[in-house]
Amino acid sequence: MTIPVTDLQGLDKIAILDFFSIELVENLHYIPNNIDMDYAQSGDVITITPPTNFSMPSKGDLVNLKFKELLVNGNEAENMIDTFYTVFDDPTTTSFKVKSLTSQTVSSQTNGVTFKQSNTTPPVPITYLFHNGVNLKDSQSVVWQGNTYEKYPCSAEGYTYSTNGALPRPKIKFSNSFGTITSFFKQYNIFKIGDFFCPINLGGAKITRHRTLAKHLDSVNFLDNTNPYGTPDPTAEFEKEIYFVERMISEDRDIVGFELVSTFDLVGVSAPSKLANEEDFPGIGRFINA
Repeated sequence: MTIPVTDLQGLDKIAILDFFSIELVENLHYIPNNIDMDYAQSGDVITITPPTNFSMPSKGDLVNLKFKELLVNGNEAENMIDTFYTVFDDPTTTSFKVKSLTSQTVSSQTNGVTFKQSNTTPPVPITYLFHNGVNLKDSQSVVWQGNTYEKYPCSAEGYTYSTNGALPRPKIKFSNSFGTITSFFKQYNIFKIGDFFCPINLGGAKITRHRTLAKHLDSVNFLDNTNPYGTPDPTAEFEKEIYFVERMISEDRDIVGFELVSTFDLVGVSAPSKLANEEDFPGIGRFINA
């Protein structure tokens, strides 16, 4: 379970905090409009140079980057991490910057990184970060590893492994006050058969449980920008727990709940991994038995 808001004042340096990320699947939850860009890295700063006429992200925006394989001396791959990053500085007219957890030097790479986004105008988010709690500075969202995990009422349970060999099937619940989650679904139920929108409801989305100690939270979460529990280490993290949305188990005006399955839970594997629609196969749903 995530630490409730009411317990935040009782943190200590060995308190374990849960953070969650939801990554949507292209061609399932959204139509992609990915763009290849140039990049270079100096220290922990990665500078991304988009093509001309690209609409620059703003400082604080979350971006999704997938790096192409880069070989050094013909056989050594650089440690570039495919994940989400936060733009940490005001972009210039030609580039924007993100910070890596790995410090290294990488020379300029032409079209070396893919900027992942949806094809909508403006692009809808394809990754969401959230935490069931607030910081101890101004009761706003918590920042960890330079990324902002939005404060949102949620609870998660069922991560414990059993002794009979069955894999855990965690359940995660979100507040649906004011129909927030229901409205969220409507952005991503993109596939149509005739005039009918397929109710995907986040099925197949990747949910990662991230855990770290309170002493490793970014200093910006605390008064005087000082973590009172120790010196933060942004690389200090328990092993990630990766799950996928199997099905929605409840939805009402108060709560929306999902059941999750792990990568190794073959019972949860579904086919096809991409839903077919009329753009892919114009005759779908139109066959008549003779």
